[in-house]
Amino acid sequence: MVIYSASSLVDSRFGVTVSKKVGNAVTRNLVKRWLRESIRRNQARHSATRSLDVVFIASPRAAKSDFTTISEEVNKTLNKLLGVR
Repeated sequence: MVIYSASSLVDSRFGVTVSKKVGNAVTRNLVKRWLRESIRRNQARHSATRSLDVVFIASPRAAKSDFTTISEEVNKTLNKLLGVR
């Protein structure tokens, strides 16, 4: 799930939330690291477009995913939000 709003700042800001529903502390931290790295890798590509405040909320199925799947989802979401084709 993603919550976003337009920002008056120059750069976009990103947040990550992973609840206890996702799993134990080790699993939650792994999912957080994967989300942050996915955002970092995709942020450079989208920096020239509009500025947003975005919060990614991990679902329990994220615990069963791998880095590649999460990265693809983050990329698709950022493309939709920022209007990149």
